[in-house]
Amino acid sequence: MTNRKAIVMLGFSQLRLYVSVGILAFLTFFLSGCGDGGASGGNDSQVPSSPVTQPDYYEQLWELAKASIGPRMTEAEIAEALARWVVNNSTNASLWVDEDFQYLVPDSAFRKDGELLPFEGLCYDRSDLFKYLGERAGLAVSIFDMYNFGGVGGGHTCVQVYYDGNWHFYDLTYAGMFESNGEVLSFAEMRADPESALSGMVVFEPTGDIRDYYSDGSPVVNQSRMEFVYTVDALTNATGTSFLGSGNVVPLEVTFDLSLVPIQVGNANGALYDVSSDGIEQGISECMDVMLGYVWDNFEPRIELRNGVPGQEYVLRFYASQSTETGSVYRVSSEGAVNVEVVSGEEFVTQSYTNLVWEIVFRAQGATASFTIQHNCVEGQGLIMDYVTLEKH
Repeated sequence: MTNRKAIVMLGFSQLRLYVSVGILAFLTFFLSGCGDGGASGGNDSQVPSSPVTQPDYYEQLWELAKASIGPRMTEAEIAEALARWVVNNSTNASLWVDEDFQYLVPDSAFRKDGELLPFEGLCYDRSDLFKYLGERAGLAVSIFDMYNFGGVGGGHTCVQVYYDGNWHFYDLTYAGMFESNGEVLSFAEMRADPESALSGMVVFEPTGDIRDYYSDGSPVVNQSRMEFVYTVDALTNATGTSFLGSGNVVPLEVTFDLSLVPIQVGNANGALYDVSSDGIEQGISECMDVMLGYVWDNFEPRIELRNGVPGQEYVLRFYASQSTETGSVYRVSSEGAVNVEVVSGEEFVTQSYTNLVWEIVFRAQGATASFTIQHNCVEGQGLIMDYVTLEKH
């Protein structure tokens, strides 16, 4: 199979892009909302809403997409018809294919000036478009995020549609759904019985000339991509899930190897992409991005420490270029801490909007240790990281 890394990371690279755009919006308008910080991640019972983007362009696409809906269709049939329409008319070519691609990508893969199709976007874009189209068709649609999907540090955005008293999961990017006894499953049902769910995989292959491409320019076969991405391990390990805007806590596990200190993840005055890339290169288990707060989702990081020296003190520093507001509180939770004693820096309160540093000094009490970082942020609030360091104290 061609370029497996590209397959797994396709969705998450768009997540990083959307975070960057979202941060700019939040910093510009200082938006905030309500979130239930006490809820648990992966809760399929919430019915949140999120802002729809590009309404003028989306409305023009709706005029095309609605032709796929018949007059007597059920909600399940409408959802599938619109999902297939998005797949049939979307491409990643302009965003994903390398400039020096090996294979010739046809002109039809790129939208020309003045034309509506193909729709150009990755996982969040397609989910956002489907949400707009589905709501225009009368469906209840929520965007659904999955973290540690396809491997630690991966992530993906899909949708769930609520009808017949349950949620139903649709992937508009890798392209498919999962059925049991003729019913489309929710993500919770898929994760509860992965083997059964995978046996009911339904793949949406494009019916026209518009399709996705790997970074080398070769065309994607959705059947192969779905079978590679959706596995028992992927569904079992995607423990951090959230409806966008639901307020549910999304646990993110971040592992540091203390035998490698000093560690620096990211660069001073860097960008979110730099933090993510450096984290991956240095073997940090999770893309760092906006790790503290609720700028993207309601993150609650779990810091896992490996190969520590018992009795040794270490200092973990978070360098943030921006805080969305002052007075936000971040703290090391005493609940669930394992083999670690916090010496100083247990709590951090933002006093300014720029150039903040949170220093946590801790003593390892075993070769492995862990603790959780909690916060009081609501939607749109958080720290925007430049870089993170970890060294002996």
